[in-house]
Amino acid sequence: MDKRETTNLGSFFAMIAAVVSIACPPSKGHVGPPFPILIDVPAGDLLVSVWADPDIGEATFFAVLESADGSEPDGPMDMSLWVQPVSGRLARSTVPAERQRLRNRVQFVARPDFDKADRWSVGVRMVRPGAEPLEVTAEVESTPPGTGPWDLLIYLFPFAFLGGLWIAAMSRMRRRRNEVLAHAQGTRHQARASEATAAFGGSPVAREDEAAPGGSAHTRARAGRPAPP
Repeated sequence: MDKRETTNLGSFFAMIAAVVSIACPPSKGHVGPPFPILIDVPAGDLLVSVWADPDIGEATFFAVLESADGSEPDGPMDMSLWVQPVSGRLARSTVPAERQRLRNRVQFVARPDFDKADRWSVGVRMVRPGAEPLEVTAEVESTPPGTGPWDLLIYLFPFAFLGGLWIAAMSRMRRRRNEVLAHAQGTRHQARASEATAAFGGSPVAREDEAAPGGSAHTRARAGRPAPP
């Protein structure tokens, strides 16, 4: 494998590592990635996106806030998240959300508890000083926790499969390229040998034979001359 192919292979696996690190953030009890339940929902002058990892037991929710013009929301803000079974079998439960500052946006993380598999109403409530509270809601179904490292293997399998196909294709291309180069070199050697033979009037043995007294037997036969004594 040459240097360029090695570099391409390293870039490919670096991309896989980046995708996995984004898709599988650290969270308790579940290795699988959170999934969006709200995307860029307007709330006042903000756009709100909510990502859920709704494990039974401790679930994890990420709320991402952005300004409508793409800038980072300014000023202090408090956020809380409430959950309640859609059936109403339990009262609403509210948990605080912890702020995480990211570039050009603000992210909050909250961890409510789900007692069993069920469909839940989820609300994100935002409060800023001197302004009316803002709230967005969605529904989500709680699921059993993941199976630990097996989840990671399941999510990595498509990337590993594509990586194997890429390596096989590169090996096949390299083998075909080597065969073409070997054939081209053989053809060039034959062409050079033919040119040398034509330039010097035949093979060296034939030239030495013809240069001998009386010429070669073939030459004498063509000329009708007898062989010398």
